Amino acid sequence: VNQRASDSRPYTVVMPELIATRRFVLRLLLACSCPPLVASAQTPTTYYVRPDGGTAKQCTGKADAPYAGKGNNQPCAWSELSWALKTPTEWRISGGDRLLVAPGSYRMGRGGKKSGWDIFPPDEIMSSHVYLPPLLSGPNADTPTILAGSGYESGCPQKPELWGALGTDHVLDLSGTSNALLACLEITDHATCGANHPTLKCGPGDEAAGLGIYAKDEHGTNIVLRDLDIHGLAGTGINGRFASVVLENVTLAGNGMSGWNADLGDGVKYTTTVRMDHSTVEWNGCVEDSKTRQIAPAGCYGELQGGYGDGIGTSTHGGSWTVTHSTFRYNTQDGLDLLYLSLPGSKVVVDGCTAYGNAGNQIKVRGEATITNNVIIANCSFFDGKPFSMLQGYFWEDKDDFHTAGNCRANGDALTTTVLGGSHSQIVNNTIVGEGDFLMWVGCDPCHDPATVEISNNILRGFRRVGQFRDKELGRSGNLVGSLFLGAGIAWSIHHNLLFNLDIGYPTQMPGAPPDEIEFKNLQAHCPIGPGDVCADPLFVNDVLSEKFDGRLQAGSPAIHAGVSIGNVVTDHDGRPRPQGAAYSLGSFEPAEAKR
Repeated sequence: VNQRASDSRPYTVVMPELIATRRFVLRLLLACSCPPLVASAQTPTTYYVRPDGGTAKQCTGKADAPYAGKGNNQPCAWSELSWALKTPTEWRISGGDRLLVAPGSYRMGRGGKKSGWDIFPPDEIMSSHVYLPPLLSGPNADTPTILAGSGYESGCPQKPELWGALGTDHVLDLSGTSNALLACLEITDHATCGANHPTLKCGPGDEAAGLGIYAKDEHGTNIVLRDLDIHGLAGTGINGRFASVVLENVTLAGNGMSGWNADLGDGVKYTTTVRMDHSTVEWNGCVEDSKTRQIAPAGCYGELQGGYGDGIGTSTHGGSWTVTHSTFRYNTQDGLDLLYLSLPGSKVVVDGCTAYGNAGNQIKVRGEATITNNVIIANCSFFDGKPFSMLQGYFWEDKDDFHTAGNCRANGDALTTTVLGGSHSQIVNNTIVGEGDFLMWVGCDPCHDPATVEISNNILRGFRRVGQFRDKELGRSGNLVGSLFLGAGIAWSIHHNLLFNLDIGYPTQMPGAPPDEIEFKNLQAHCPIGPGDVCADPLFVNDVLSEKFDGRLQAGSPAIHAGVSIGNVVTDHDGRPRPQGAAYSLGSFEPAEAKR
Protein backbone atom coordinates (compact mmCIF):
# COMPACT_ATOMS: atom_id res chain seq x y z
CA VAL A 1 0.00 0.00 0.00
CA ASN A 2 1.35 3.41 -0.89
CA GLN A 3 2.41 5.09 2.32
CA ARG A 4 0.40 8.22 1.67
CA ALA A 5 -2.86 6.28 1.72
CA SER A 6 -2.00 3.87 4.50
CA ASP A 7 -2.18 4.10 8.21
CA SER A 8 -1.20 2.09 11.23
CA ARG A 9 -3.72 0.86 13.75
CA PRO A 10 -3.49 -0.96 17.04
CA TYR A 11 -4.41 -4.60 16.50
CA THR A 12 -5.83 -5.18 19.99
CA VAL A 13 -7.81 -3.15 22.46
CA VAL A 14 -5.78 -2.96 25.66
CA MET A 15 -8.01 -2.74 28.72
CA PRO A 16 -6.05 -4.47 31.48
CA GLU A 17 -8.57 -3.52 34.13
CA LEU A 18 -11.48 -5.01 32.20
CA ILE A 19 -10.65 -7.31 29.36
CA ALA A 20 -8.50 -10.42 29.74
CA THR A 21 -6.93 -11.95 26.69
CA ARG A 22 -9.19 -14.14 24.65
CA ARG A 23 -6.58 -16.87 24.74
CA PHE A 24 -7.29 -17.28 28.45
CA VAL A 25 -11.02 -17.01 27.90
CA LEU A 26 -10.97 -19.78 25.34
CA ARG A 27 -8.91 -22.03 27.59
CA LEU A 28 -11.30 -21.41 30.44
CA LEU A 29 -14.51 -21.84 28.44
CA LEU A 30 -13.49 -24.59 26.07
CA ALA A 31 -16.96 -25.11 24.76
CA CYS A 32 -17.03 -21.56 23.45
CA SER A 33 -14.24 -22.37 21.00
CA CYS A 34 -16.43 -24.82 19.12
CA PRO A 35 -18.73 -23.64 16.33
CA PRO A 36 -22.28 -23.22 17.58
CA LEU A 37 -24.36 -26.31 17.01
CA VAL A 38 -26.82 -26.25 14.12
CA ALA A 39 -30.33 -27.20 15.09
CA SER A 40 -31.85 -30.41 13.86
CA ALA A 41 -35.01 -30.21 11.80
CA GLN A 42 -37.74 -29.18 14.24
CA THR A 43 -40.41 -26.55 14.64
CA PRO A 44 -38.84 -23.34 15.98
CA THR A 45 -39.92 -22.25 19.45
CA THR A 46 -40.43 -18.65 20.56
CA TYR A 47 -39.07 -17.68 23.97
CA TYR A 48 -39.76 -14.40 25.76
CA VAL A 49 -37.79 -12.12 28.07
CA ARG A 50 -39.42 -9.26 29.97
CA PRO A 51 -38.55 -7.31 33.14
CA ASP A 52 -41.47 -8.77 35.10
CA GLY A 53 -40.66 -12.36 34.15
CA GLY A 54 -39.22 -15.05 36.39
CA THR A 55 -36.29 -17.41 36.63
CA ALA A 56 -35.74 -20.47 34.47
CA LYS A 57 -37.11 -22.55 37.36
CA GLN A 58 -40.20 -20.40 37.75
CA CYS A 59 -41.03 -19.85 34.07
CA THR A 60 -40.81 -21.87 30.87
CA GLY A 61 -39.98 -18.73 28.89
CA LYS A 62 -42.52 -19.79 26.27
CA ALA A 63 -45.24 -17.26 27.07
CA ASP A 64 -45.16 -13.48 26.79
CA ALA A 65 -46.55 -13.04 30.30
CA PRO A 66 -45.25 -11.90 33.71
CA TYR A 67 -44.46 -14.31 36.51
CA ALA A 68 -47.47 -14.46 38.82
CA GLY A 69 -45.29 -14.64 41.92
CA LYS A 70 -45.71 -18.28 42.88
CA GLY A 71 -45.12 -21.73 41.47
CA ASN A 72 -42.54 -23.24 39.14
CA ASN A 73 -42.54 -24.14 35.47
CA GLN A 74 -45.25 -21.58 34.84
CA PRO A 75 -46.18 -20.29 31.34
CA CYS A 76 -44.38 -16.97 31.65
CA ALA A 77 -41.34 -15.09 30.34
CA TRP A 78 -37.82 -15.06 31.75
CA SER A 79 -36.66 -11.89 33.48
CA GLU A 80 -33.24 -11.71 31.78
CA LEU A 81 -31.33 -13.30 28.94
CA SER A 82 -29.08 -15.31 31.22
CA TRP A 83 -32.03 -17.57 32.13
CA ALA A 84 -31.82 -18.85 28.55
CA LEU A 85 -28.65 -20.72 29.59
CA LYS A 86 -28.36 -24.21 31.09
CA THR A 87 -24.65 -23.75 31.81
CA PRO A 88 -22.18 -20.94 31.04
CA THR A 89 -21.62 -22.53 27.63
CA GLU A 90 -24.96 -24.20 26.83
CA TRP A 91 -28.26 -22.67 25.73
CA ARG A 92 -31.73 -23.80 26.72
CA ILE A 93 -32.99 -22.67 23.32
CA SER A 94 -32.18 -24.42 20.03
CA GLY A 95 -30.87 -23.12 16.75
CA GLY A 96 -33.69 -21.58 14.72
CA ASP A 97 -35.66 -20.52 17.80
CA ARG A 98 -36.73 -16.93 18.52
CA LEU A 99 -35.68 -15.16 21.72
CA LEU A 100 -37.78 -11.99 21.94
CA VAL A 101 -36.96 -9.28 24.45
CA ALA A 102 -39.58 -6.82 25.71
CA PRO A 103 -38.72 -3.12 26.18
CA GLY A 104 -36.69 -2.55 29.31
CA SER A 105 -33.11 -2.48 30.57
CA TYR A 106 -31.22 -5.75 30.96
CA ARG A 107 -27.93 -6.27 32.73
CA MET A 108 -25.47 -8.36 30.69
CA GLY A 109 -22.87 -9.68 33.09
CA ARG A 110 -22.13 -10.25 36.74
CA GLY A 111 -23.24 -7.97 39.54
CA GLY A 112 -26.45 -6.64 40.97
CA LYS A 113 -29.10 -8.81 42.56
CA LYS A 114 -29.08 -12.60 42.49
CA SER A 115 -29.71 -13.50 38.88
CA GLY A 116 -29.14 -15.96 36.11
CA TRP A 117 -25.59 -14.67 35.76
CA ASP A 118 -24.80 -16.51 38.99
CA ILE A 119 -24.57 -19.62 36.85
CA PHE A 120 -20.99 -18.50 36.21
CA PRO A 121 -18.84 -19.71 39.15
CA PRO A 122 -17.83 -16.66 41.21
CA ASP A 123 -14.51 -18.01 42.46
CA GLU A 124 -13.27 -19.49 39.19
CA ILE A 125 -13.99 -16.88 36.57
CA MET A 126 -13.40 -13.14 36.27
CA SER A 127 -16.23 -10.69 35.60
CA SER A 128 -14.74 -9.91 32.22
CA HIS A 129 -15.37 -13.54 31.22
CA VAL A 130 -19.08 -13.47 32.05
CA TYR A 131 -21.09 -13.22 28.84
CA LEU A 132 -23.47 -15.28 26.73
CA PRO A 133 -21.92 -18.03 24.60
CA PRO A 134 -22.06 -17.70 20.80
CA LEU A 135 -25.61 -17.59 19.50
CA LEU A 136 -26.68 -20.92 18.04
CA SER A 137 -26.80 -21.17 14.26
CA GLY A 138 -30.13 -21.55 12.55
CA PRO A 139 -30.65 -24.67 10.42
CA ASN A 140 -30.77 -22.64 7.20
CA ALA A 141 -31.10 -19.10 5.89
CA ASP A 142 -34.91 -19.32 5.91
CA THR A 143 -34.98 -20.39 9.56
CA PRO A 144 -32.52 -18.14 11.35
CA THR A 145 -31.99 -18.03 15.07
CA ILE A 146 -33.51 -14.72 16.15
CA LEU A 147 -32.49 -12.56 19.11
CA ALA A 148 -34.55 -9.41 18.84
CA GLY A 149 -36.64 -6.79 20.52
CA SER A 150 -40.27 -7.81 20.68
CA GLY A 151 -41.28 -5.16 18.11
CA TYR A 152 -38.73 -6.19 15.49
CA GLU A 153 -41.43 -7.21 12.98
CA SER A 154 -43.45 -4.00 13.33
CA GLY A 155 -40.93 -1.22 12.81
CA CYS A 156 -39.07 -1.54 16.12
CA PRO A 157 -41.02 1.10 18.10
CA GLN A 158 -38.84 0.70 21.22
CA LYS A 159 -35.51 -1.07 21.55
CA PRO A 160 -34.76 -2.99 24.74
CA GLU A 161 -31.40 -2.04 26.26
CA LEU A 162 -28.77 -4.73 26.72
CA TRP A 163 -25.98 -3.18 28.75
CA GLY A 164 -22.62 -4.73 29.49
CA ALA A 165 -21.82 -4.83 33.18
CA LEU A 166 -18.77 -4.90 35.44
CA GLY A 167 -16.15 -5.15 32.72
CA THR A 168 -17.68 -7.94 30.64
CA ASP A 169 -15.61 -8.52 27.52
CA HIS A 170 -18.60 -8.28 25.17
CA VAL A 171 -22.38 -8.13 25.23
CA LEU A 172 -23.30 -10.55 22.41
CA ASP A 173 -21.25 -13.24 20.64
CA LEU A 174 -21.61 -14.35 17.02
CA SER A 175 -18.37 -16.35 16.79
CA GLY A 176 -18.97 -19.03 14.16
CA THR A 177 -22.71 -18.32 14.11
CA SER A 178 -24.56 -18.67 10.80
CA ASN A 179 -28.18 -18.06 9.83
CA ALA A 180 -28.97 -15.54 12.55
CA LEU A 181 -30.84 -12.28 12.98
CA LEU A 182 -30.12 -9.65 15.63
CA ALA A 183 -32.72 -6.91 15.47
CA CYS A 184 -34.32 -4.05 17.36
CA LEU A 185 -31.78 -3.88 20.19
CA GLU A 186 -29.83 -1.16 21.99
CA ILE A 187 -26.37 -2.44 22.97
CA THR A 188 -24.33 -0.28 25.33
CA ASP A 189 -22.83 -0.04 28.82
CA HIS A 190 -23.34 2.27 31.82
CA ALA A 191 -19.84 3.69 32.26
CA THR A 192 -18.22 6.88 30.99
CA CYS A 193 -14.79 5.50 30.10
CA GLY A 194 -12.75 4.41 27.11
CA ALA A 195 -10.22 1.68 26.40
CA ASN A 196 -6.70 3.13 26.56
CA HIS A 197 -8.03 6.64 27.14
CA PRO A 198 -5.34 8.73 28.85
CA THR A 199 -7.64 10.12 31.55
CA LEU A 200 -11.09 8.52 31.27
CA LYS A 201 -9.84 5.04 32.08
CA CYS A 202 -12.12 2.14 32.95
CA GLY A 203 -11.73 0.76 36.47
CA PRO A 204 -12.52 -2.73 37.78
CA GLY A 205 -15.74 -1.51 39.39
CA ASP A 206 -17.07 0.39 36.38
CA GLU A 207 -20.20 -0.85 34.65
CA ALA A 208 -18.36 -1.04 31.36
CA ALA A 209 -18.19 -3.47 28.45
CA GLY A 210 -15.31 -3.79 26.05
CA LEU A 211 -17.25 -4.76 22.93
CA GLY A 212 -20.83 -4.74 21.73
CA ILE A 213 -20.84 -7.67 19.29
CA TYR A 214 -17.88 -10.04 19.02
CA ALA A 215 -17.16 -12.57 16.26
CA LYS A 216 -13.78 -14.26 16.52
CA ASP A 217 -13.64 -15.89 13.08
CA GLU A 218 -14.78 -15.36 9.50
CA HIS A 219 -17.02 -18.40 9.05
CA GLY A 220 -20.44 -17.02 9.95
CA THR A 221 -22.80 -16.80 6.98
CA ASN A 222 -26.23 -15.25 6.50
CA ILE A 223 -25.94 -12.88 9.45
CA VAL A 224 -28.44 -10.00 9.52
CA LEU A 225 -27.99 -7.04 11.88
CA ARG A 226 -31.05 -4.79 11.69
CA ASP A 227 -32.32 -1.82 13.67
CA LEU A 228 -29.45 -1.91 16.15
CA ASP A 229 -28.16 1.02 18.21
CA ILE A 230 -24.65 0.05 19.36
CA HIS A 231 -23.17 2.92 21.31
CA GLY A 232 -21.07 3.98 24.25
CA LEU A 233 -18.94 0.84 24.58
CA ALA A 234 -15.52 1.28 26.17
CA GLY A 235 -13.88 -0.38 23.19
CA THR A 236 -15.57 -1.26 19.91
CA GLY A 237 -19.15 -1.53 18.70
CA ILE A 238 -18.59 -4.58 16.49
CA ASN A 239 -15.30 -6.44 16.79
CA GLY A 240 -15.09 -9.27 14.31
CA ARG A 241 -15.71 -10.48 10.81
CA PHE A 242 -18.18 -12.64 8.93
CA ALA A 243 -18.36 -14.64 5.73
CA SER A 244 -21.56 -12.80 4.89
CA VAL A 245 -23.43 -10.12 6.80
CA VAL A 246 -26.12 -7.51 6.17
CA LEU A 247 -26.40 -4.33 8.23
CA GLU A 248 -29.66 -2.42 7.89
CA ASN A 249 -30.40 0.70 9.90
CA VAL A 250 -27.52 0.09 12.30
CA THR A 251 -26.01 2.90 14.39
CA LEU A 252 -22.41 2.61 15.63
CA ALA A 253 -21.82 5.66 17.79
CA GLY A 254 -19.56 6.92 20.57
CA ASN A 255 -17.53 3.74 21.02
CA GLY A 256 -14.14 4.37 22.59
CA MET A 257 -11.90 2.67 20.03
CA SER A 258 -13.90 2.21 16.81
CA GLY A 259 -17.31 1.54 15.35
CA TRP A 260 -16.59 -1.75 13.59
CA ASN A 261 -13.10 -3.20 13.69
CA ALA A 262 -12.68 -6.35 11.58
CA ASP A 263 -8.93 -6.47 12.24
CA LEU A 264 -8.47 -9.06 15.00
CA GLY A 265 -4.69 -8.97 14.74
CA ASP A 266 -4.33 -12.65 13.84
CA GLY A 267 -3.09 -12.10 10.28
CA VAL A 268 -5.89 -14.21 8.77
CA LYS A 269 -6.80 -13.31 5.20
CA TYR A 270 -10.46 -13.97 4.58
CA THR A 271 -13.27 -13.38 2.09
CA THR A 272 -16.49 -11.65 3.00
CA THR A 273 -19.69 -10.33 1.52
CA VAL A 274 -21.01 -7.24 3.27
CA ARG A 275 -24.10 -5.19 2.49
CA MET A 276 -24.66 -2.07 4.57
CA ASP A 277 -27.65 0.19 4.06
CA HIS A 278 -29.15 3.23 5.81
CA SER A 279 -26.69 3.05 8.68
CA THR A 280 -24.82 5.69 10.69
CA VAL A 281 -21.23 5.45 11.96
CA GLU A 282 -20.29 8.43 14.11
CA TRP A 283 -18.23 9.71 17.05
CA ASN A 284 -16.15 6.56 17.31
CA GLY A 285 -12.83 7.15 19.04
CA CYS A 286 -14.78 9.22 21.58
CA VAL A 287 -15.99 8.47 25.09
CA GLU A 288 -19.72 8.88 25.45
CA ASP A 289 -21.30 10.12 28.66
CA SER A 290 -23.45 7.17 29.70
CA LYS A 291 -26.18 9.38 31.15
CA THR A 292 -26.57 11.99 28.43
CA ARG A 293 -25.19 10.26 25.30
CA GLN A 294 -23.16 13.42 24.71
CA ILE A 295 -19.40 13.22 24.17
CA ALA A 296 -17.49 13.67 27.42
CA PRO A 297 -15.09 16.63 27.77
CA ALA A 298 -11.74 15.65 26.23
CA GLY A 299 -13.39 12.36 25.35
CA CYS A 300 -12.24 12.14 21.71
CA TYR A 301 -8.77 10.63 21.34
CA GLY A 302 -6.72 9.14 18.53
CA GLU A 303 -3.65 7.12 17.73
CA LEU A 304 -1.26 9.60 19.31
CA GLN A 305 -3.13 9.26 22.63
CA GLY A 306 -3.27 5.44 22.56
CA GLY A 307 -6.59 5.17 20.76
CA TYR A 308 -7.73 4.18 17.30
CA GLY A 309 -10.81 5.91 15.87
CA ASP A 310 -11.87 4.44 12.53
CA GLY A 311 -15.59 4.35 11.93
CA ILE A 312 -15.09 1.07 10.06
CA GLY A 313 -11.66 -0.52 9.70
CA THR A 314 -10.55 -3.91 8.41
CA SER A 315 -7.55 -6.14 7.89
CA THR A 316 -6.42 -7.77 4.62
CA HIS A 317 -9.34 -9.54 3.00
CA GLY A 318 -11.24 -10.09 -0.22
CA GLY A 319 -14.81 -10.34 -1.41
CA SER A 320 -17.24 -7.48 -1.78
CA TRP A 321 -18.69 -4.55 0.15
CA THR A 322 -21.82 -2.71 -0.90
CA VAL A 323 -22.40 0.40 1.21
CA THR A 324 -25.46 2.49 0.38
CA HIS A 325 -27.30 5.49 1.84
CA SER A 326 -25.16 5.52 4.98
CA THR A 327 -23.44 8.28 6.94
CA PHE A 328 -19.86 8.38 8.29
CA ARG A 329 -19.08 11.37 10.47
CA TYR A 330 -17.04 12.64 13.42
CA ASN A 331 -14.80 9.59 13.78
CA THR A 332 -11.32 10.36 15.11
CA GLN A 333 -9.54 8.57 12.28
CA ASP A 334 -11.04 7.51 8.92
CA GLY A 335 -14.78 7.36 8.32
CA LEU A 336 -15.02 4.28 6.10
CA ASP A 337 -11.67 2.49 5.70
CA LEU A 338 -11.78 -0.39 3.22
CA LEU A 339 -8.23 0.09 1.98
CA TYR A 340 -7.39 -3.49 3.00
CA LEU A 341 -9.98 -5.02 0.67
CA SER A 342 -7.01 -6.08 -1.42
CA LEU A 343 -7.25 -9.74 -2.41
CA PRO A 344 -7.74 -10.53 -6.14
CA GLY A 345 -11.29 -10.01 -7.37
CA SER A 346 -12.29 -7.65 -4.56
CA LYS A 347 -15.13 -5.26 -5.31
CA VAL A 348 -16.63 -2.29 -3.50
CA VAL A 349 -19.71 -0.18 -4.19
CA VAL A 350 -20.31 3.05 -2.26
CA ASP A 351 -23.50 4.79 -3.39
CA GLY A 352 -25.57 7.61 -1.98
CA CYS A 353 -23.49 7.97 1.18
CA THR A 354 -22.51 11.06 3.15
CA ALA A 355 -19.17 11.55 4.94
CA TYR A 356 -17.85 14.55 6.85
CA GLY A 357 -15.96 15.64 9.94
CA ASN A 358 -13.74 12.56 10.14
CA ALA A 359 -10.21 13.38 11.27
CA GLY A 360 -8.50 11.33 8.55
CA ASN A 361 -9.84 10.30 5.15
CA GLN A 362 -13.59 10.49 4.79
CA ILE A 363 -13.88 7.41 2.55
CA LYS A 364 -11.03 5.03 1.75
CA VAL A 365 -11.59 1.99 -0.50
CA ARG A 366 -9.74 -0.61 -2.53
CA GLY A 367 -10.55 -3.12 -5.24
CA GLU A 368 -12.74 -2.74 -8.29
CA ALA A 369 -14.58 0.36 -7.15
CA THR A 370 -17.90 1.92 -8.08
CA ILE A 371 -18.22 5.23 -6.24
CA THR A 372 -21.42 7.09 -7.13
CA ASN A 373 -23.79 9.76 -5.78
CA ASN A 374 -21.82 10.43 -2.60
CA VAL A 375 -21.48 13.71 -0.71
CA ILE A 376 -17.97 13.88 0.75
CA ILE A 377 -17.01 16.88 2.87
CA ALA A 378 -13.36 16.73 3.94
CA ASN A 379 -13.44 19.12 6.87
CA CYS A 380 -10.73 16.98 8.44
CA SER A 381 -9.78 19.63 11.02
CA PHE A 382 -13.21 19.39 12.67
CA PHE A 383 -11.80 18.21 16.02
CA ASP A 384 -9.10 20.88 16.22
CA GLY A 385 -9.53 22.96 19.37
CA LYS A 386 -12.90 21.49 20.36
CA PRO A 387 -13.49 21.02 24.12
CA PHE A 388 -14.32 17.35 23.57
CA SER A 389 -11.13 16.66 21.59
CA MET A 390 -7.62 15.54 22.57
CA LEU A 391 -6.41 15.31 18.96
CA GLN A 392 -3.18 17.21 18.44
CA GLY A 393 -1.45 18.63 15.41
CA TYR A 394 -2.78 19.75 12.06
CA PHE A 395 -1.10 18.62 8.85
CA TRP A 396 2.01 17.92 10.87
CA GLU A 397 4.89 16.63 8.72
CA ASP A 398 7.24 13.93 9.93
CA LYS A 399 10.61 13.08 8.41
CA ASP A 400 8.90 11.26 5.54
CA ASP A 401 6.47 14.07 4.82
CA PHE A 402 3.59 11.80 5.80
CA HIS A 403 0.83 13.37 7.83
CA THR A 404 0.61 11.62 11.18
CA ALA A 405 -1.07 14.33 13.18
CA GLY A 406 -4.42 13.80 14.83
CA ASN A 407 -6.22 16.32 12.62
CA CYS A 408 -6.11 15.66 8.86
CA ARG A 409 -4.03 12.52 9.39
CA ALA A 410 -3.19 10.44 6.29
CA ASN A 411 -3.16 13.76 4.43
CA GLY A 412 -6.84 14.43 5.00
CA ASP A 413 -7.63 13.38 1.42
CA ALA A 414 -11.40 13.30 0.91
CA LEU A 415 -11.65 10.12 -1.17
CA THR A 416 -8.82 7.60 -1.37
CA THR A 417 -9.14 4.76 -3.86
CA THR A 418 -6.64 2.04 -4.74
CA VAL A 419 -7.84 0.01 -7.70
CA LEU A 420 -6.67 -3.43 -8.75
CA GLY A 421 -4.84 -4.16 -11.99
CA GLY A 422 -7.07 -5.47 -14.75
CA SER A 423 -10.23 -3.98 -13.20
CA HIS A 424 -12.54 -1.18 -14.32
CA SER A 425 -13.60 1.37 -11.71
CA GLN A 426 -15.95 4.33 -11.76
CA ILE A 427 -15.97 7.51 -9.71
CA VAL A 428 -18.98 9.36 -11.08
CA ASN A 429 -21.64 11.87 -10.03
CA ASN A 430 -20.11 12.64 -6.62
CA THR A 431 -19.94 15.98 -4.84
CA ILE A 432 -16.55 16.26 -3.12
CA VAL A 433 -15.33 19.32 -1.24
CA GLY A 434 -12.67 19.81 1.38
CA GLU A 435 -9.46 21.11 2.84
CA GLY A 436 -7.25 18.01 2.74
CA ASP A 437 -4.20 17.46 0.58
CA PHE A 438 -6.28 16.22 -2.36
CA LEU A 439 -9.98 15.78 -2.95
CA MET A 440 -9.44 12.55 -4.85
CA TRP A 441 -6.47 10.19 -4.53
CA VAL A 442 -6.45 7.23 -6.95
CA GLY A 443 -3.67 4.64 -7.24
CA CYS A 444 -3.26 1.10 -8.54
CA ASP A 445 -1.77 -1.80 -6.53
CA PRO A 446 -1.08 -4.49 -7.55
CA CYS A 447 -0.99 -3.27 -11.09
CA HIS A 448 0.46 -6.10 -13.19
CA ASP A 449 -2.30 -5.48 -15.73
CA PRO A 450 -3.49 -1.98 -16.59
CA ALA A 451 -6.56 -0.77 -14.72
CA THR A 452 -9.14 1.58 -16.18
CA VAL A 453 -10.82 4.32 -14.17
CA GLU A 454 -13.61 6.65 -15.27
CA ILE A 455 -13.86 9.95 -13.40
CA SER A 456 -16.82 11.92 -14.70
CA ASN A 457 -19.86 14.00 -13.73
CA ASN A 458 -18.27 14.94 -10.40
CA ILE A 459 -18.14 18.33 -8.70
CA LEU A 460 -14.79 19.04 -6.99
CA ARG A 461 -14.54 22.19 -4.90
CA GLY A 462 -11.51 23.10 -2.80
CA PHE A 463 -11.28 25.25 0.32
CA ARG A 464 -8.37 27.12 1.83
CA ARG A 465 -6.68 25.63 4.85
CA VAL A 466 -4.03 26.31 7.47
CA GLY A 467 -1.52 23.53 6.75
CA GLN A 468 0.84 23.91 3.80
CA PHE A 469 2.24 20.44 3.16
CA ARG A 470 1.75 20.64 -0.61
CA ASP A 471 3.59 23.94 -0.90
CA LYS A 472 6.81 22.28 0.22
CA GLU A 473 6.71 19.76 -2.63
CA LEU A 474 5.52 22.24 -5.25
CA GLY A 475 8.01 24.94 -4.27
CA ARG A 476 5.38 27.62 -4.12
CA SER A 477 3.33 29.59 -1.65
CA GLY A 478 -0.37 28.88 -1.71
CA ASN A 479 -2.98 27.14 0.34
CA LEU A 480 -5.40 25.37 -1.95
CA VAL A 481 -6.39 21.73 -1.89
CA GLY A 482 -5.35 19.66 -4.92
CA SER A 483 -7.93 18.21 -7.25
CA LEU A 484 -6.74 14.79 -8.44
CA PHE A 485 -3.80 12.68 -7.32
CA LEU A 486 -3.39 10.02 -10.00
CA GLY A 487 -1.16 6.95 -9.83
CA ALA A 488 0.69 5.14 -12.60
CA GLY A 489 -0.55 2.01 -14.36
CA ILE A 490 -4.06 3.31 -14.99
CA ALA A 491 -5.82 4.14 -18.24
CA TRP A 492 -7.82 7.25 -17.38
CA SER A 493 -11.14 8.50 -18.69
CA ILE A 494 -11.52 11.94 -17.09
CA HIS A 495 -14.24 14.19 -18.49
CA HIS A 496 -17.28 16.31 -17.68
CA ASN A 497 -16.29 17.30 -14.15
CA LEU A 498 -16.70 20.70 -12.51
CA LEU A 499 -13.54 21.96 -10.76
CA PHE A 500 -13.50 25.07 -8.62
CA ASN A 501 -10.89 26.70 -6.37
CA LEU A 502 -8.36 23.88 -6.82
CA ASP A 503 -4.59 23.60 -7.11
CA ILE A 504 -2.29 21.78 -9.55
CA GLY A 505 -0.99 18.23 -9.15
CA TYR A 506 2.38 16.95 -8.03
CA PRO A 507 5.32 16.47 -10.43
CA THR A 508 5.53 13.22 -12.35
CA GLN A 509 8.32 12.01 -10.07
CA MET A 510 8.60 12.87 -6.40
CA PRO A 511 11.89 14.52 -5.37
CA GLY A 512 14.45 11.93 -4.29
CA ALA A 513 12.56 8.97 -5.72
CA PRO A 514 14.55 6.26 -7.61
CA PRO A 515 14.64 6.79 -11.39
CA ASP A 516 12.40 3.79 -12.02
CA GLU A 517 9.81 4.83 -9.44
CA ILE A 518 7.41 6.93 -11.45
CA GLU A 519 4.50 7.33 -9.10
CA PHE A 520 2.29 10.14 -10.21
CA LYS A 521 0.74 11.51 -13.34
CA ASN A 522 1.58 15.15 -13.92
CA LEU A 523 -1.54 17.23 -14.42
CA GLN A 524 0.07 20.67 -14.14
CA ALA A 525 -3.28 22.25 -14.79
CA HIS A 526 -6.11 23.69 -12.80
CA CYS A 527 -9.09 23.38 -15.11
CA PRO A 528 -10.02 22.05 -17.57
CA ILE A 529 -8.38 18.65 -17.20
CA GLY A 530 -10.57 16.67 -19.60
CA PRO A 531 -13.19 17.25 -22.27
CA GLY A 532 -16.45 18.72 -21.11
CA ASP A 533 -14.97 20.04 -17.87
CA VAL A 534 -16.63 23.07 -16.28
CA CYS A 535 -14.42 25.67 -14.59
CA ALA A 536 -16.83 27.75 -12.51
CA ASP A 537 -18.50 28.16 -9.14
CA PRO A 538 -21.04 25.31 -8.83
CA LEU A 539 -23.47 27.54 -6.90
CA PHE A 540 -24.28 25.17 -4.07
CA VAL A 541 -27.28 25.92 -1.86
CA ASN A 542 -24.96 26.29 1.14
CA ASP A 543 -21.29 26.44 0.20
CA VAL A 544 -19.51 26.06 3.57
CA LEU A 545 -16.88 23.61 4.81
CA SER A 546 -18.87 22.09 7.67
CA GLU A 547 -21.75 19.77 8.43
CA LYS A 548 -24.01 22.61 7.26
CA PHE A 549 -22.82 22.15 3.68
CA ASP A 550 -25.65 21.57 1.21
CA GLY A 551 -24.48 20.38 -2.19
CA ARG A 552 -27.80 20.78 -3.93
CA LEU A 553 -27.63 23.16 -6.86
CA GLN A 554 -29.13 26.60 -7.06
CA ALA A 555 -31.06 27.59 -10.15
CA GLY A 556 -28.61 28.76 -12.76
CA SER A 557 -25.78 26.49 -11.60
CA PRO A 558 -23.35 25.66 -14.42
CA ALA A 559 -23.44 22.04 -13.22
CA ILE A 560 -27.05 21.59 -14.31
CA HIS A 561 -27.39 19.50 -17.48
CA ALA A 562 -23.59 19.61 -17.96
CA GLY A 563 -23.00 15.87 -17.59
CA VAL A 564 -23.13 12.78 -19.73
CA SER A 565 -25.38 9.74 -19.36
CA ILE A 566 -23.95 6.97 -17.17
CA GLY A 567 -25.76 3.70 -17.84
CA ASN A 568 -25.53 2.27 -14.32
CA VAL A 569 -26.32 5.54 -12.50
CA VAL A 570 -30.06 6.07 -12.92
CA THR A 571 -30.88 7.88 -9.66
CA ASP A 572 -29.18 10.57 -7.56
CA HIS A 573 -28.20 10.79 -3.90
CA ASP A 574 -31.82 11.30 -2.86
CA GLY A 575 -33.23 8.60 -5.14
CA ARG A 576 -34.51 11.07 -7.76
CA PRO A 577 -34.38 9.62 -11.29
CA ARG A 578 -31.62 10.81 -13.63
CA PRO A 579 -31.79 12.83 -15.76
CA GLN A 580 -34.27 15.55 -14.87
CA GLY A 581 -34.61 17.22 -18.22
CA ALA A 582 -32.35 17.14 -21.23
CA ALA A 583 -29.16 15.74 -19.69
CA TYR A 584 -27.48 14.56 -16.50
CA SER A 585 -26.40 17.19 -14.03
CA LEU A 586 -23.02 17.08 -12.35
CA GLY A 587 -22.58 16.08 -8.73
CA SER A 588 -24.67 14.02 -6.36
CA PHE A 589 -27.97 15.84 -6.75
CA GLU A 590 -30.20 15.98 -9.79
CA PRO A 591 -32.34 19.14 -9.47
CA ALA A 592 -36.03 18.57 -10.12
CA GLU A 593 -37.10 20.30 -13.33
CA ALA A 594 -33.77 22.07 -13.25
CA LYS A 595 -33.15 25.07 -15.46
CA ARG A 596 -29.92 26.84 -16.30
